[in-house]
Amino acid sequence: MPVGAWLAIPWVTFGRLVRRGNRVPWMVPGAVRFLNRHITARSVILELGSGRSTAWYAARASRVVSLESSDSWYAEVAEQLHRLRLDNCDLRLVSLSDFPAVIREQSDASIDVAVIDCQENAKVNRITCVEAVTDKLKPGGLLVLDDADRERYCSAPLLLPRWHRFTFIGLKSVPLVANQTDIYVRPCSGALNECI
Repeated sequence: MPVGAWLAIPWVTFGRLVRRGNRVPWMVPGAVRFLNRHITARSVILELGSGRSTAWYAARASRVVSLESSDSWYAEVAEQLHRLRLDNCDLRLVSLSDFPAVIREQSDASIDVAVIDCQENAKVNRITCVEAVTDKLKPGGLLVLDDADRERYCSAPLLLPRWHRFTFIGLKSVPLVANQTDIYVRPCSGALNECI
């Protein structure tokens, strides 16, 4: 882990104790800060795997399409969106096997941010979702792959050879373990700083 992640341990631990971490996406804090800087009121987000992040995205973006395969998570997130009066989220209960087909229904170059943090089965995993979503992102769009340090996701950089990758390593609040979140930027015609 980078030095900053070690220095953040007291803050992350405190946040876990007071349940502050329940209000932000469950990923590396550096990645959350990066997304907070880049998601705007005009952003369109495709979230694969809903959760406590869904309301966080909906509060910042123009529109969120969130696919969830778990009945219980779907119900919990739907209740939270209703309680917070966030009506810009199209939350869908979708079989995991249908995720790629639903992703393909999205228009090409229509998504600003795609977040891949879903469950997996024998036919559909996060790499399958990476493959399905790449053309749906706008030039300069962000592809977020959570838990990128897992060995089964090591092919992601090979699938995105010209995409710039930001790697964030740090502690998630629950469980308190080191983790990696990668954020890829779809190439555009300008320099990287013009894209993001």
